[in-house]
Amino acid sequence: MTITLLCLGKCRQQYVKDGIKEYQKRLGKYCKFEYKEIDEKSFLNKSNLSKLENHCVVALDTLGAQLSSEKLATKIKDLHLNHKNITFIIGAANGLPENIKKSANLTLSLSKLTFPNELVRVIFIEQLYRSFTIIKKENYHK
Repeated sequence: MTITLLCLGKCRQQYVKDGIKEYQKRLGKYCKFEYKEIDEKSFLNKSNLSKLENHCVVALDTLGAQLSSEKLATKIKDLHLNHKNITFIIGAANGLPENIKKSANLTLSLSKLTFPNELVRVIFIEQLYRSFTIIKKENYHK
């Protein structure tokens, strides 16, 4: 299974970069994980969007479904049954463009709270890691 986290825009905060690296390392135990930052304008190019055709695309958006950590783990397990590649997309400061949200297979929200765009990356990667520990019945999730 390959999970990709595609983030529109660059991460500038060192503490966020450090958190991303930590959870990337931890996720390596469970799946092939790729973290990618891409310029929003170049991503909207049709050739980039077509590269996701064989992926299950999950948009992270404030209007998406909210799941508990346990339900996210179940969702990831279910998605993996039908898809080899799962790509989660986090938008830039102004969110995701409408065409990406409309073309996504699923839209999820982390919370009704508003978080800084860069911090969402670490929060979500941690939740991915937590999901795998739940799936594997490990002690991390309390």
